[in-house]
Amino acid sequence: MLEYFPALERAFDYSTSKAALVLLTGYQAPAALRRVGKNRLAVWLKNRKVRNSSAVAATALEAAEAQHTAVPGEKLAATMVARLAREVMALDEEIAETDLLIEGRFRDHPHAAVLLNMPGIGPVLGAEFIAHTGGDMSVYGSSDRLAGVAGLAPVPKDSGRDQRQHAPTTTLLPPPAAGLLHVRAGRRPMLPRFQVVLRTQESRRQDPQTSHPRPRTPPSERSLGPHTRRPNL
Repeated sequence: MLEYFPALERAFDYSTSKAALVLLTGYQAPAALRRVGKNRLAVWLKNRKVRNSSAVAATALEAAEAQHTAVPGEKLAATMVARLAREVMALDEEIAETDLLIEGRFRDHPHAAVLLNMPGIGPVLGAEFIAHTGGDMSVYGSSDRLAGVAGLAPVPKDSGRDQRQHAPTTTLLPPPAAGLLHVRAGRRPMLPRFQVVLRTQESRRQDPQTSHPRPRTPPSERSLGPHTRRPNL
């Protein structure tokens, strides 16, 4: 759409606005928007359960008034845009249905209530956490090992005395899983196994081991070796 109707392309964020996708299923060209008018377009959007239909219609008409030139191939491009908009909406609905199935399956797990009581943990992240851990926290043995798997305990790999802060490496768990390692056991009801493994990290202190430089031999004491060519004096 950027090639034939750039004003409408800039008017909405199509990655987050469902109303814009609904608009594209019916109107994709500036001439068509001008013909339908603001009021009829607002009613058309409202009948399709679009929120703030009047504001969406006004934005679309403003974009249409900014362009009065018909680009060659506009009709074909508009047809493709409408088809793509319908496919994206269908995909969004499928993703929403899948999220509901995941949430229903997650809530049947015996640890679901414990995970949902933790700050920042929702059904999707909780389900992903159980999928990574298998639902059995004893396989990690300690919170230190869990922190390493989650990428929250980076290890410096610099040589010598040059110690720099490194960002956490790629993790098996999403970044919000960091909240699991900073929950005190006494704040919320937790299963005994979680109380042992997910203890607080505030008291942990990481003392990186500093490597010492090797002692170097002075040049006068180095052996030239049998294959070293001596200068002619």
